[in-house]
Amino acid sequence: GAGITSWIEFSTAWLESNRSMSWVPVPMSIARIFICLILIGHGSSYKAVMIVECVSLERKIMVYSRPMMEGDKYCQNCGTILVMREDQGSLRPVCPNCGRVVYYDPKVAATVVVEQDGKVLMVRRLIQPGLGLWSLPGGYVDRGEIVEHAAAREVMEETGLIVDITGLIGLFSEDGHPVVVAAFDSVNTNGEVMAGPEVSELGYFSLEELPPLAFPRDVEILKKWHVLRNGGGL
Repeated sequence: GAGITSWIEFSTAWLESNRSMSWVPVPMSIARIFICLILIGHGSSYKAVMIVECVSLERKIMVYSRPMMEGDKYCQNCGTILVMREDQGSLRPVCPNCGRVVYYDPKVAATVVVEQDGKVLMVRRLIQPGLGLWSLPGGYVDRGEIVEHAAAREVMEETGLIVDITGLIGLFSEDGHPVVVAAFDSVNTNGEVMAGPEVSELGYFSLEELPPLAFPRDVEILKKWHVLRNGGGL
């Protein structure tokens, strides 16, 4: 009816304005029936694909607003076009013919704290995300690569420095975000500071005077690093 149509139009506009979010928590206290909108294409191509009836007004569901990955439009087993269905509490690409479910694994990144005279090395990014903003040196771990080796490699590629990884600061993740960050402490052993191809500028900063950051988690990493350093944990 007109009410459902209006709700779809409102939800579509709202998701469009918040499409950078991977997961959107939706309180179910308004109605027992909710239209789940799934981003099935690129840009603003939304479509209402299912109706979920809640068993409790207090229950919350998660609306998956991320597009199906380009390589997963067809089942790798039988070639059937995949559809989005609930599986173990989440909406995932599922083959309606053979039942194959596509599970998206997290992506691992490594970042490193390089300290000198009480200040930490930061890089100004030449790429998205965070173009023009600053971050700790780091990047993605290649498949089959030892995480500590990836961390040292990224430091060398972005800053020209050769470091020894001395300890794990911690693992950092965010709800609804696909990247898991492994943060390490290090000791500079060699090399000359030089900005890599994905970096426009390098600088050492005190924890009290950090530059504009691309990733707010870097503050959390540095706080934990400071505590571990002062407490003898690293």
